[in-house]
Amino acid sequence: MLDAPLAARCLLTAAIALLAGPSCLGQPGKPPPPGGYLVVAEPLGKPICSCLASTYSHVGFHVALVVQRGNKQVAVLDGREGPEYDEIHEPVFSPDGNHLAYAARSGKKWVAILDGQPGKGYDRIERFVFSADSQHLAYVAARGDNQLVVADGQEGHEYGQIYRPIFSPDGKRLAYSALKGDTAVIVVDGREGPEFSSMGWFGGAGAVFSPDGKRVAYAVGRDDGKTMIVVDGREIPAGWGGCCGPVFSRDGRLAYAAQKGHRWVILLEGREMPADGFVSGLGFTPDGSRVAYTAGDSRGRFIVVGGQAGPVYPSVGCMLFSPDGKRLAYDVWKGGKYAIVTDGQEGPWYDHPVGGSLVFSADSKRVAYCGRRGDDRKVAVVDGQEGPEYRSVYRPVFSPDGRHVAYKAVKDWAKAVNDREELVVLDGREQVHYEGVGEPVFSPDSKHLAYRAQKGMFSECVVIDGQEGPEYGSIVDNGPTFRDDGTLEYLSHKDGVYYRVRHIPLLRPREGRR
Repeated sequence: MLDAPLAARCLLTAAIALLAGPSCLGQPGKPPPPGGYLVVAEPLGKPICSCLASTYSHVGFHVALVVQRGNKQVAVLDGREGPEYDEIHEPVFSPDGNHLAYAARSGKKWVAILDGQPGKGYDRIERFVFSADSQHLAYVAARGDNQLVVADGQEGHEYGQIYRPIFSPDGKRLAYSALKGDTAVIVVDGREGPEFSSMGWFGGAGAVFSPDGKRVAYAVGRDDGKTMIVVDGREIPAGWGGCCGPVFSRDGRLAYAAQKGHRWVILLEGREMPADGFVSGLGFTPDGSRVAYTAGDSRGRFIVVGGQAGPVYPSVGCMLFSPDGKRLAYDVWKGGKYAIVTDGQEGPWYDHPVGGSLVFSADSKRVAYCGRRGDDRKVAVVDGQEGPEYRSVYRPVFSPDGRHVAYKAVKDWAKAVNDREELVVLDGREQVHYEGVGEPVFSPDSKHLAYRAQKGMFSECVVIDGQEGPEYGSIVDNGPTFRDDGTLEYLSHKDGVYYRVRHIPLLRPREGRR
């Protein structure tokens, strides 16, 4: 919420406009409801020159810049300058956008700055990591030739090298991988696990936490070829050779696959089950009820879900379950062609891999992806039906209720910069062509669609339901985003000034007062 003086300043100094009434996606063919949006653009500081780096929050839409001031550098947050330093590393926002961290150097010492407050000095600082709830911050600092993790201002032990600090999902626990001399360890909550050879560093990918953060597991390899699974601090030999996992289900059950002699087994909470050939891509269905993995034997590759093996292909990959866990889609390869198999049924075959664009609707009823023929013909495939061909098609996006699907398409690469040849396709219907468009986004109620549109070399706007908003020099590509109350928000830039822009919905019939 804006306070009264700031709101007044925004209304007096920023671009304010009423857009025409938006169309309603829910009922094609019906006239659009009356109403529209009040557009309020809040300036975020004076024109900025000599910007060395920039970053933007995805929540709250804040702007952080690193700016040169003579022989010094300053961090500028939403137009407010911080103190001067000799050097500043690119700033990082917390997931909720409310906290900003960066590394700053004065002389030979670096300090971590969190919300304007400096920490202790070190020889180097890097790899800032916020917890998912944005309440905790960790980073890797160097003291001489050694490294250590600093979490919420508390120093950990020093090691030769440290990899990938990660927080548990609830933010209460921290784990990382570290090298100490010729051995390596996984450190969880400040306590070292068993040492293992750095040559067996495939376990160096780090620890895996259960969704509730209460359990932790990881795999390590040793020089003798044996594998060890460490679960909640307990060491479990996992046999010789390869290992896949460990992974946790949504309800905290642990599974991993291990090679024992010439056969593979799946271990679910310690209970051993035979696997169908060698195992890769181990995971759980979204509801946690079944173990799924990619398997292979002398015949080829196939998917196994709950002990049931699917058809065999020379290659399979990119396994994706629907949100309710009842449907499965994955890409396959055969005879130089690629296809998506959905619920056991093959889709059209294409010349290039298609699994990376695969997406289910939130209600699990619909599925979409992109197919490519040759080097320059792509189509969107929605519920098994191909759309029109374009030079390029980007990953489809479903509305929250699953009734609508939209995607970005390019008509002609050669004309994309000068001839208004990019567009958004909504439910199979082409929207207005522009010189460039961004990824489409739906409102929470699924009734409205917005995207960024480029109208010229230095002119961009946001389009809501076909209506163009105010033009700016550019729209920052971390938006636009709809909020729960229907407000559309994004960052823009014009004449050296950043703006936080909000399209606030006006009163509409039968909605009552806001």
